[in-house]
Order: sequence, then structure tokens, then C-alpha cells
Amino acid sequence: MRLSTILNSLKMRACDWLGGARYSGGATAAVALLEADGRIIRLSDPGARLFAEADRAKRLAELFIAGERDFVERAVRSKAANRIEARARRPGGVAADFEISFERRPDGRSVALIVDRSAEKREARRLRRDIDRAEAEAAEGAAMLADLSHEMRTPLNAVIGFAETIERETFGPVGHDNYTQYAEHIRMAGRHLLDLVNVVLDLSRIEADRFALQRVAADPAAIARECAAIMRHTAETARLRLTADIDADLPECFLDPRALRQILLNLLSNAVKFTSDGEVRLMARRDGDALVFTVKDDGVGMSAEALAKIGARFTSAQGAGVRGQGGAGLGLSLAMSLAELHGGRIDLQSAPGEGLTAVVRLPVVAAPERDSVRAVLNLSRDDVLAEPHAKAATELDRIMAARRARLNADAA
Repeated sequence: MRLSTILNSLKMRACDWLGGARYSGGATAAVALLEADGRIIRLSDPGARLFAEADRAKRLAELFIAGERDFVERAVRSKAANRIEARARRPGGVAADFEISFERRPDGRSVALIVDRSAEKREARRLRRDIDRAEAEAAEGAAMLADLSHEMRTPLNAVIGFAETIERETFGPVGHDNYTQYAEHIRMAGRHLLDLVNVVLDLSRIEADRFALQRVAADPAAIARECAAIMRHTAETARLRLTADIDADLPECFLDPRALRQILLNLLSNAVKFTSDGEVRLMARRDGDALVFTVKDDGVGMSAEALAKIGARFTSAQGAGVRGQGGAGLGLSLAMSLAELHGGRIDLQSAPGEGLTAVVRLPVVAAPERDSVRAVLNLSRDDVLAEPHAKAATELDRIMAARRARLNADAA
């Protein structure tokens, strides 16, 4: 039963009691009629069973432990305090948590509805401990997965490198054409596995709170055009048209270019994978204080039930692609997580046979003021690389060059 229902029931019974009918109460609730100064006029029978001090108490505050009495006194005298919580000792000396709800009367008196909330408090604390333990275990598992994924990348890169060496016959002919084909297959499989590991690493870092956006002043229109160019060859190989409708006046924003690129490439790759013929469209525009990127395809579409599963970890709600490609649902999960880190979201709309429309909404965040940018430029290369989430040196050079170019443009 909800607490509000209990309190309403107590109020009705209290009114009957004050009107002359005797209120017998219950094992965990009592009613007290109080003078304006907190003196007890009448305490219902359950009060004697609820409070160790019931026989000696002359004032409501005296029912409660010493450290709570001043607080209860102030609440009784205050017309603003309608509900408080305080601790009192039950018969036998066990401390318990009580909720006191006051009803003010025109003559200055008050009715106090007193409910023992100890059982609910204990259950809430138990649930909080269970939740904290589950969250700690999940964070530990995510951290372990992040560390494992990171360790896997080194041998995978070695496998890919050796396969490329064999495929190119760097140290001489391999002796048979099949070996060259096998090396190519090893390289392709290794790169695919490395891509999956990188996605898992990013997801696990996000869940373990180890992932930090690397925000810089960036041109979202240029990033969108770049993503369309990257995916155009893949779409044409699949005999699809890929079109881009990108507003030219999109504002410069303070965002993570790599994350935005990952979001759009994952959505475009997914659209190509599940479209047998027709068109894949990428659109970008501004809508008030938000950037809106839309990826729409003419693919197989999805049912409402399958759509509800999108974003779950390791869940391929769409099954295999139209050209046989499989998937574990990681791409969309990562895209959604990266959008949420930016303070945005991804909305999906679809129906069987009607394709899929993915709408990415990211808030427009202005770049820091010029003085803040100058402060960054004044850092040494070693200072920046010492940051815990710093990128590789080549990425750092690109960011610093872009910032210098922006300062020069502003100065001009």
C-alpha cells in the first residue's frame, strides 16, 4: 500500500477520533492531538506500543531521542513544516525511523500522524546496497573488458602486419598463389576483428567511465561530407546510390570529431548493410539549438518489436544484412552511447519494408573564448601529451594546427 493511501486513511480515522469515536490505530501508526506549543493533549492507544517514552512524555518531542527533540519542537511550532522524519526508541530500546505528518487546526492545535517507517527504510537501504554492489560489479566487468580489449589489439596488429608482408611478398615469392590469397583473407579477417575489438573497447570504456570526449572547434558539415565520401565507394560496390544533403551554414561546434565521425559512419554502414537496392541518404541541418543528422535508407525496415531492441549490447535485432553480413548490434550501441555523451540522442523510425530513418540530435556547443584557446596553445607538446586522455601526436598536431588557423582568421 502506498504511503499516501496510509496517511489519508489515518487522517480520516483521526478526524473520527477527534470527533469522539475512539481510534484504535495499528501496530505501526499512532495519532496525537497537540497544543500549539507541542504539549500532548491526547495520544492514541498504539502510541504506548510504539514509543518507549510514551508513559512519561508530556510533549510530542519527548517521544523521540534526545538528538531529535529540538528539531521536532521547531516543526510543531512552524506552520510551514507539514511532514518530517525523526528517530525514536521502541519499547525495548530499539531505535526506529518515524514519519510525522502535521494537520493544522484553526484553533492553533495540531494533529500529528506518526508512522513507523523502519521496515521501509531497511528495505530501501538493502536495495541501495544491492544496486551499489551490482553497479560496482558491472563497472569492474566493464573495466576488465576494456583492459582485455586493449591487450588484444597488439597481437591483432601483428597478425595483420605479417599477413600484409606475406601478401606483398616483401621478402620474395611465397611459392603458390593460394598462399597469397590466404594471406589476404588473414589480413581482412584480422582487420574486421580489430574493428570489433575497437568498438568493444570504446563501449567498455564508456561503461567504465574511462571514455572522455576530445572536444575541439570543428566543422560538422565537413565531417558529414567526409563520412559520405568514405562510404560512397562501399555503397556503389553494393549498387546503391548514396546522396548527401548538407546545409552549408552549419555552425562551427565544440565537439569530438572522431566521435561524430564514428556515429555517422556506423549509421551509414548499417544502412548499406540492410539495403538491397535504392538509395541511402545523409542529411545535416540546424534545428534551433541542435544539429540534426539524418540517415535514411530504402532497406528492409524493422518491426516495432525489433526496433525496441536496438541499442542493446550484443543484440543484432535486424539479423543478417541483405548481402549476408552479420553483426552483434555493437555499431548502433556505440553510436547511441557517443551521442548521449555529447548530450544528444538518436531516434529511430522504421517499419517492415519501409527502410530505417536514424535521426541524430546533438546540442550546439560554442567553442571556448579566444583567451581559453590561447591558454591551450601556450601549453607545450609534452604538457598536452601528459594528459590522461591525450591522443596520438599526429592527431594532436592536426588539432593544434586547426586552432592556430582559427586564431589567425579571427585576428585578420
